[in-house]
Amino acid sequence: VTEGYGEILIPLLANQPFAEQLNVEAAYRYSDYSIGGSAPNSFNTDTYKFGLTWRPTEDLLIRGGYSRAVRAPNIGELFDPQQVAFFFPDDPCDSDFIDAGSEFRAANCAALGIPAGFDNPNTARFEGISGGNPELSPEVSDTYTVGFVWTPSSIPGFNLSIDYYNITIDQAIAPIDDQDIVDGCVDA
Repeated sequence: VTEGYGEILIPLLANQPFAEQLNVEAAYRYSDYSIGGSAPNSFNTDTYKFGLTWRPTEDLLIRGGYSRAVRAPNIGELFDPQQVAFFFPDDPCDSDFIDAGSEFRAANCAALGIPAGFDNPNTARFEGISGGNPELSPEVSDTYTVGFVWTPSSIPGFNLSIDYYNITIDQAIAPIDDQDIVDGCVDA
């Protein structure tokens, strides 16, 4: 990995009415991940953040920001050897699980020839492949935050911090659970 980054904090106002302090901050990081040669999993990423902090009075700090982050796949996620694996999920057409799926589950189970009230004392069993995937790309997340810190001078040692955050992740790197595979086939 080769990286470069920078951060900046710019004070806009200080010691003004309704602005004891007003700051803008920003950060940026560029990362170049290379396995060597022209491997398909060589990639570049950009991460960054923008934020604002405002202290209208000595006792109150209001803050907010937006950031973009990434998580590159690790060595195991990329290169663990692929191997045959056996999976034993619960049968989604079993009477214990028939109502736990989508509105299509019961009809799809019937279309597969499985009778109503089917009770399978065994779990489903199927064979598959488990291992790394050299075609993975980084996870990407976007985070929005807003909040405040109240430190009333009339109550020494008291500090109240309340924040709201919203994080979304795209292209999450995670194994697909065997139960999700079976349920997805019957629920679609």
